[in-house]
Amino acid sequence: MDKRVKVGIAGLMIGSVLLLTGCNLKHDEREGTMLNNPSIVEPAQNADIIEESVKNIDAVAEAEVSVDVYSLLENKDYHLNMFPDFEKDTLDSHKYSTFKHNLGVTNMETDFRTGPSLDYKVMETLPADTAVDLIAKCDNGWVLAQRNGSLGFLKGEYVREVNEEAIYDDMRALPELIPVVQAKTDTSIRTESKNDGTEIFTLKRGQSVRMIRKLDNGWYEVIASGGVSFVNGNDVKEAIQVEGDALQLVSLNKDTTVLDVPYGMDMGTINQYEVLKVYGEIEGFYYVEGAGHIGYVPKENCKSLNGTLVVVDVSDQSISLYDGTKLKLETDIVTGKDAVTGMFDYTGKIDGVSSNDLNKIDENVNLGDQIIVKP
Repeated sequence: MDKRVKVGIAGLMIGSVLLLTGCNLKHDEREGTMLNNPSIVEPAQNADIIEESVKNIDAVAEAEVSVDVYSLLENKDYHLNMFPDFEKDTLDSHKYSTFKHNLGVTNMETDFRTGPSLDYKVMETLPADTAVDLIAKCDNGWVLAQRNGSLGFLKGEYVREVNEEAIYDDMRALPELIPVVQAKTDTSIRTESKNDGTEIFTLKRGQSVRMIRKLDNGWYEVIASGGVSFVNGNDVKEAIQVEGDALQLVSLNKDTTVLDVPYGMDMGTINQYEVLKVYGEIEGFYYVEGAGHIGYVPKENCKSLNGTLVVVDVSDQSISLYDGTKLKLETDIVTGKDAVTGMFDYTGKIDGVSSNDLNKIDENVNLGDQIIVKP
């Protein structure tokens, strides 16, 4: 505890003693008793009181900081018999204190050991930005943590606390998820749930509209063109989409795990070169939608895309045209190639581009530096 705090508390305690003494004097005077030798606290006694007060304050501070690490483990449902590789005797020779936040993230690649020093066995080497469950701080600077079914120690300077509550507060401010139907092929949005209903417009393959409900006849009631309309269920598939406009488009510069929340659970892998829509940013992660996923990917794995973009997906045999974050056109292609890699610029005009124009793209056409071409 800060010495200034200790002295301040001690001062309050001394003041209380003197105040009580003063009260006794006044009380005796009211009773008419003559006090020739009133009881006064001498300076030497003052020093003794201060010293005793500081000792008491130290004891209180120590009680607040030190924790019974065994009870703490039990309270967190981390029973020691769950961790056969953990060297339990390492807990007995140290004092421990708690963390303010339970989530920890490694600052760099670091070893996860069976005890709180370099002398203990390495159970696993954790990459940078690995999430761990923080349990307690050891008095020698090491950290007791849990990771994927293992209990162990990390050097304290290699792991940082992360405020999960702040992350969830930021997540609540992100756009909501809405149910949609996505066109599997070009299909008509109609005024009635039947094929001879008046066509309002054509929903292009890959485009989505907000879903209200699925009808008994297999059609979907949707919101399109500002009102209620219908689409044939055979031509669409149900999906979840982020509501509102994307902030930007990015492409992945490496195969990347997508997480349910920042530092959270693995929801799958999105391949390099995939184009993703970004709807927000939290703790070094982008909140993205794309490649059949909605979740969080590290910003460092992304490259921002701007302007007019043509996205060629050889694996899906499709090509898409974006103006900023807006999908303007999507069509099938036949590349005749097993894989294409690289990035190019689209130099054509967005107005008047047809699917026939896009189908002419092949390896002999130099489109510049902002087309995403992925295997």
